[in-house]
Amino acid sequence: SDVLEALRAVVAAHAFELDGAAPAEMLTLVWSREPTVKAAVLDAAQEVWLRPTSVHGGSSAKAAAAHTVSVALGLLELVSSANAAQLASLEEVVKEWQAQQLLPSSLHALLWEAVKGEAPELAAGAPPSAALALLNMASVADASVLRCK
Repeated sequence: SDVLEALRAVVAAHAFELDGAAPAEMLTLVWSREPTVKAAVLDAAQEVWLRPTSVHGGSSAKAAAAHTVSVALGLLELVSSANAAQLASLEEVVKEWQAQQLLPSSLHALLWEAVKGEAPELAAGAPPSAALALLNMASVADASVLRCK
């Protein structure tokens, strides 16, 4: 369908860092009654925010840590810049990701560090309230996320 092609185009434009690529705009399609559209939005959002392309190589532990920081920064930036409709849609997306166990515990831990002001690598990304908002969104699917570590 045209919607699926448009989602692919947005993801590709974002990957190439083209001006005007606004992947946050696609989030509201998560409310579609068509299961294929909702699944495509979840996949596209996963491609944009859970698989950032800016992390390269290094040792596996360092690469994993850098990937987690990159994912956290992207999500924090999204929460900080999203409008109300996008935030509501993001909550649904994050809930689905958590239910599918796509959000690693290392991301939860890093977000908790940001909430407590103990994550200098995220300090410039967004206020602690953005990290808490993401944790709250994940807790819709799994309340144990809100247990402070």
